[in-house]
Amino acid sequence: MSLQNLKLPIELVTDLYANHLIEPTTGSTDKIDNKKNKAISLPSLGGNEKRITILVSEESQPFMKDDELEWLQKMLQACKLTLGDVAIVNTHSKNFSMALVKQQLRPWKLVMLGPSPTDLQLPLNFPQFKIQEHDNCAYLAAPTPKELNRETKEGKLLKSKLWVSLQTLFEV
Repeated sequence: MSLQNLKLPIELVTDLYANHLIEPTTGSTDKIDNKKNKAISLPSLGGNEKRITILVSEESQPFMKDDELEWLQKMLQACKLTLGDVAIVNTHSKNFSMALVKQQLRPWKLVMLGPSPTDLQLPLNFPQFKIQEHDNCAYLAAPTPKELNRETKEGKLLKSKLWVSLQTLFEV
């Protein structure tokens, strides 16, 4: 096998060439930093057509477990939304940062299913199920999909609280 036919995965190429081989002699450092940020890609599931970001915290899956994703799709459908309208981001991704979320996804509505505002180091803190406006974005914190998807009295109560909040957030 020759080196001319060697194909490298895009992630490896991005990591190898994240820094410039030759630094530009003109321009500000902001432009250099901006180019580096573009090389980092935040993995997300969905089309983000309506700039709605859903943050989850899942250690064992790239995004969500199948049953939890199915439940989320039903909730989205009840809100007259689809996966094409949203971007699901796992906060356990190696590239996760709120700065990348804001830069790449530009959310105007952000639902945190599990992570709290303090977990995400947001400059504000608010209780679950209370919509909070900040920096041209409406935030909503809620329990994890696992907690919301339980078939217990508590799980049903949490789901109903989430549904009321989602109706307000999405004006359903």
